[in-house]
Amino acid sequence: MTEKADGKKPVKILFVCTGNTCRSPMAQAVLKDILKREGLGGNFRISSAGLGAAAGEPMQPDAKTALGRLGVKAHAHKSRRLTAAMLKTADLIITMTLAQKQALAGGAKIFCIAELTDGRDVPDPIGQGARVYELTALELKRKLDIIYKDVLSK
Repeated sequence: MTEKADGKKPVKILFVCTGNTCRSPMAQAVLKDILKREGLGGNFRISSAGLGAAAGEPMQPDAKTALGRLGVKAHAHKSRRLTAAMLKTADLIITMTLAQKQALAGGAKIFCIAELTDGRDVPDPIGQGARVYELTALELKRKLDIIYKDVLSK
């Protein structure tokens, strides 16, 4: 990875969920939007992966629609299975549930989104319809605003 003009490397944040077609790519898009709005997009590299992801799957259509309703542009996305290399190179890893964090065997840079926000996991919306995706997108936006304010902007 190339360094920024000021010589500092961007902070690498990795979102992790199960299939990498709903929550983690939605979180990726929402955080990128927040950072862009704050003029900090170049300071971070945001990515996502799934514990049980099949490689190359697109973001769920309801997830894209939910992001659009928030005014967040859904990026071109192809699912990726989480690898040891991704874990090693990330500076901060955020899972959607405590069970996902536990599956990664912890570590100082691995957090469940609940630990950084309100104590609640982000449940998987897969197969539950457009309204559940919209609620998930709103929940991610709320939680990522907290993470930006309390963790990333400091």
